[in-house]
Amino acid sequence: MAQKTLNLQLHRIGLLTCSECISMFDKENGNFRILWAEQGDEITLEYAGTNALKRDLVRYGKKMVTGLIKDGISAVSRYYVNNFHDGIWKDALDLSCGHYTVRRNAHSPFQQNSFGPLSL
Repeated sequence: MAQKTLNLQLHRIGLLTCSECISMFDKENGNFRILWAEQGDEITLEYAGTNALKRDLVRYGKKMVTGLIKDGISAVSRYYVNNFHDGIWKDALDLSCGHYTVRRNAHSPFQQNSFGPLSL
């Protein structure tokens, strides 16, 4: 979808003709793939605490053995973090992103889940 959107934008501003697409230009397409992968890594690090999965597929257009190993390590790391360390952080992220809104008369999900104050 991102590549189609980029093609549409480049057509609209006149950098590509109707018969051209970004994938016809190796250097620019490679830069786009790297940019897309780097952005995906940053977002995934913020949200899941690990690098994005299938990074090699996005960057190089094919799966590689090293990528499968890294995906396995990331999946195990995510499982551990999500099940044992992530509750309060996820609640804070949901609150800051607007997925949870504070209501004056509603009970706090933090109190319902027995989250106590952090001790320093």
